Amino acid sequence: MPIDTLFKLFSDGSFDTQKKYFIETVVQNRDLVFDPEGSIDPKFSKETFHIVSVPPDIAFESIFFQILSKDSLVQFLVVFSQTYTYDYFLSKLESKYNMFNVSTDVSNYEKKRLKEVAELYFEFYGTLMPLDIRQKLDDFIKRATELKTRVVQFVNQTTLFEGLHVSAKSKQQLQSTKRSTPRSRTPRHSNSLERQDDSIKKLQESVVDIKNREKSSLSKNRTQSLLQITNTKVSLADKKALVTTPKGFLSVDEIVKKVTAKIDINSLLKETVDYNEKTQKPLSIIEISPRLLAEQLYVTDLYLIKKVSIGDFLSESALSKKYSQDLNSIISAFGKTVGVATNKTEIFEFFISVACECLEISEYNFGYLIYCEFTSLSIKMEYAEAFEHVGKAIKEKYNKLNNIFSISKKNTYFEHFDKVTTNKFPITSYLTAAVVASNVTKMKDFSGEDYNHNFVSRMNIPGNVMVALYNVLKSTIKYTPHKLIQKYLAMCLNGFESV
Repeated sequence: MPIDTLFKLFSDGSFDTQKKYFIETVVQNRDLVFDPEGSIDPKFSKETFHIVSVPPDIAFESIFFQILSKDSLVQFLVVFSQTYTYDYFLSKLESKYNMFNVSTDVSNYEKKRLKEVAELYFEFYGTLMPLDIRQKLDDFIKRATELKTRVVQFVNQTTLFEGLHVSAKSKQQLQSTKRSTPRSRTPRHSNSLERQDDSIKKLQESVVDIKNREKSSLSKNRTQSLLQITNTKVSLADKKALVTTPKGFLSVDEIVKKVTAKIDINSLLKETVDYNEKTQKPLSIIEISPRLLAEQLYVTDLYLIKKVSIGDFLSESALSKKYSQDLNSIISAFGKTVGVATNKTEIFEFFISVACECLEISEYNFGYLIYCEFTSLSIKMEYAEAFEHVGKAIKEKYNKLNNIFSISKKNTYFEHFDKVTTNKFPITSYLTAAVVASNVTKMKDFSGEDYNHNFVSRMNIPGNVMVALYNVLKSTIKYTPHKLIQKYLAMCLNGFESV
């Protein structure tokens, strides 16, 4: 089994004893685990090693396992909104709370995870819930916060397969493995450590061997990998706050609120957005550094999306639609600069450069939108010649954009995006498309094993793609808002004075 597949499931942190035990159990029982038609849940594919089927109730239990990553938790919570009603999900949390409150065999981690799950669920769907359920969930979070903690020297190392329904034969084989597999308690003697290290070494060799065989069998069209990003944690109270900025600078919100004017099409290239440092000459939007504009687009994008929750995207709410409209307003203004410019080639060159700079700072969203807008303009009869005259260096930049953003190369975008480990802004129109696709059929339309298969399918789309959005919503601003540029963009958001 490829080790990187497991790390997408695992939580952050060292490769500890618990994770070693999990892999050891999986490898020794792989004939049972990787049998899509078998009797053990969850079910995995023999070809790709990816999960293909899991009952929602088993998925719910797994969110309290310490090895489960935050990204996997986000995936599950996305799909739970399609499998459980708000009040039923709350009742499941209540059952866990009642058990945790009296049990002497529950770790502090599980108690903290219960609170974390409730907070995330509130964060995702709180604004969409009926008022009475919202209040109940809010009260539950307060009670979960007050759950007594205790010092636990040895935490039972639960695996994803413990406590699940399996056939008698499968259960016997699993139990046999568990008896022979070292439990994840600190060994008393050094020779125990040596035996365990030797066992893990053999296990790693098996994993490498399986991984080498897997390279030729993985489907080229598999779903995008889970995104691994570490971002600043934001509390529930912060969720309603707008984007914060470095002390001493105006926040984006302060700038936007002061702008009531709309953009005049004839002034698109006349508005002052900066000044030359040496001469103090006023600069228009296409006279500033492409990198500076890309950074300010990142600031604006983050400011706008902070007003939208994951639940808004999943429900295609008015807020999510307003967000898309705001992005389109800015892009539309950029596109109209071609029509009013004397040197139209210069406009193409500038905005292609801006799109490339967006890629450099991982602002894929605006980079993609600019690429689409100016690709569309480049094939119009009145602008085709201007586009043909862009310089060689710009053509190379455009080809780079085309190789990543072309609709026929969507997988290339996902691969490029996945390699970036810093804060990154996904293409939100892809998220919207994933939600629309998942809403074509409802979970209630399925039953039995088809239901479990569709649960996993929705973990990938839209669950998987929502992980990227979640990480953005948790990120903080990394560029200082530029007052004049943000004012210009705010005017674009307000629309046009004349057409």
